[in-house]
Amino acid sequence: MGYSANRFPAGCALALLLCAALAAGPARAQQAPGRTDYKIGFVDTARVMRDSRTSQQMQKSLSAEFEKRQRSIEGGPKSEIAWRKGALNDDMNQRRDEAMKQLVDRTNGVIRRIAEAEMYDAVFFEAAFATPRIDLTARVIKALDAEKM
Repeated sequence: MGYSANRFPAGCALALLLCAALAAGPARAQQAPGRTDYKIGFVDTARVMRDSRTSQQMQKSLSAEFEKRQRSIEGGPKSEIAWRKGALNDDMNQRRDEAMKQLVDRTNGVIRRIAEAEMYDAVFFEAAFATPRIDLTARVIKALDAEKM
């Protein structure tokens, strides 16, 4: 019992028609009139935080600040060392979080300025794969380091 050309099941025809409509629909809906391509970029934020001079200076500054306090705790009364170390850790975490938030805000500002100036449609922070052609990380690091703190 084979199917003839005239006996194609109606359910299959409807399913194929629906799939074709779904496949074609989003492509048309996403394209702006007269526009056929989009400009996208990618920024490796972990690399920005690791490699930027601004980030490294922030980390050194925090380390220096808390090393002094660590030495003063160790030279203080033995009965207060544990309590003072706990307070120091709390302070370190809070200061590091504040400094990191400032750095992230500055980095996002740099990314936004680059994206707007060069008319990017989207800039992504995470990607399973990104070609070097769309990688803006080095430019973001350079711009971030050029800013005054």
